[in-house]
Amino acid sequence: MALALFGKVIYPRFIFLMTLMLLPLAAWGLDYLIIFVQQKVNLKVPKFIYALVITCIFIAYPGFVSLQFAANPLKAPIADADSAQYLNGWAAGWGVKESVAFFQQQASKGKIFIATEGTFGLMPESMEIYLVKNKNVTIKGYWPINGFPKDVAAYATKMPTYFVFYQPEHQIIPSDFPLKLVFTVKQGSANSYYRVYQVVPR
Repeated sequence: MALALFGKVIYPRFIFLMTLMLLPLAAWGLDYLIIFVQQKVNLKVPKFIYALVITCIFIAYPGFVSLQFAANPLKAPIADADSAQYLNGWAAGWGVKESVAFFQQQASKGKIFIATEGTFGLMPESMEIYLVKNKNVTIKGYWPINGFPKDVAAYATKMPTYFVFYQPEHQIIPSDFPLKLVFTVKQGSANSYYRVYQVVPR
């Protein structure tokens, strides 16, 4: 109730930890149902047969979803909010592997500057995890981006400078931004893209 009333953002996965305490109650309820069905049906079969059949009925759909998630996660029938966060949206991490490889290659030639859309979360943390120990790489996050950051333009006059955009707010880049597209990566099944631009010196 506290999360529902005061949480600014609520995702289905947040509820999971709160439901763990209900597992004993669920187990008791399932056992009660097995005994109830056994008494009503009154077939001369062992209790474990009733338990097996009823338990299989209850875990059939969760089992199906889990198998789908393991086999084809992009199309698994999980909650839309979690699917967007983990698999099919801007927060899922699409493009990080490719951009890290690209930046490592560029940093092997000399110093580079990487600007990221966002100051916490996926960016710039994902870049920092892989590149923070590289002395040729400087990383800085920016938010909000209402205009092109002046210090990024200044860096571009001194060294190769790149800007990572990945959030829906900037799927369309303002025409006055001095950027040249390097590559894009589709973000799962969403109609959005992770993009790496090179900043053009002015």
